[in-house]
Amino acid sequence: MFDRSYTGHQYVLDVLSGHPGRAYQCFRLPPDAFISLRDLLVSRGHLSDTKNMLAAEQLGIFLRGVAHAHSYRQLCEFFQHSLETVSRYFNQVLKAIVSLSDEFISIPSADVDCHPFIRANEQFHPFFKNAVGAIDGTHIPAVVSTQLQNRYRNRKGFTSQNVMAAVSFDRQFVYVASGWEGSAADMCVLRWAVEQGQFEVPRNKYFLVDSGYANTDRLIAPFHGYRYHLADYRGRTTRRYAAEQELFNHRHAQLRNVVERTFGIWKERFQVLTHMRQFPISVQADIVIACAVLHNFIGRYHGHDLYFNMSQTEMQHVA
Repeated sequence: MFDRSYTGHQYVLDVLSGHPGRAYQCFRLPPDAFISLRDLLVSRGHLSDTKNMLAAEQLGIFLRGVAHAHSYRQLCEFFQHSLETVSRYFNQVLKAIVSLSDEFISIPSADVDCHPFIRANEQFHPFFKNAVGAIDGTHIPAVVSTQLQNRYRNRKGFTSQNVMAAVSFDRQFVYVASGWEGSAADMCVLRWAVEQGQFEVPRNKYFLVDSGYANTDRLIAPFHGYRYHLADYRGRTTRRYAAEQELFNHRHAQLRNVVERTFGIWKERFQVLTHMRQFPISVQADIVIACAVLHNFIGRYHGHDLYFNMSQTEMQHVA
């Protein structure tokens, strides 16, 4: 039934050799990033050309799937392969990218320097010189069986994974815990991460968290009872604060907003994170990790990326 005049491999080559905007539209990656990612996966032995499909097309199937939230059947038509073939290579590439998570998602060391953005801004330095990033949870839609829906239904009424993430001020994921039921509290996920998930804050450093987390010397939350959210401070003609705690909360919110911007970039690039398809829940959890690896790969080696540049402009004009 797949009798189109040009193959999926020809389609991938055509996109990569054409206008860079086409690669963005199709794979959410510039062509050079696509090629360097393929080369990395091949060099590590995670992907290889096969008799029926080259590594570039295998990667294209996966990236097209997560970028546009395509179903397997949509990918079959796009790449002119059977359902079994598309499913097999999608999962092989997923496994390959997840295998890079220890390399691309890592907690900073205790001797990491103060971030340049903080050091250069007298609003934040030296007060937040030991902050290494921010932590928050986000809900990724989950497709689960009827028997699991109550466990995965969150407070907003839809089924989801409650994903905890720690991000640096470079908008890089440094820790991700996926797969938790949508009904789980953020503090419950964090407790698991600390006790069983190998999450450890570097010595003498801390992450910024919102009021949903406990305040400790490693997790700094805002003061309760004082204005906190950035929207509370926008539109004011003067910056007069009722108390020192309110000034602290404003600066804290400005810096912690990096995690919201990072989630925004991430979900804008990979539509599967807002329109999850019907995969086993373990695969859905791995897709979250894979998208975080891809996000970090692009940010680390292809900083000219459109999405990151848009966010960088926002950071330079922090409210």
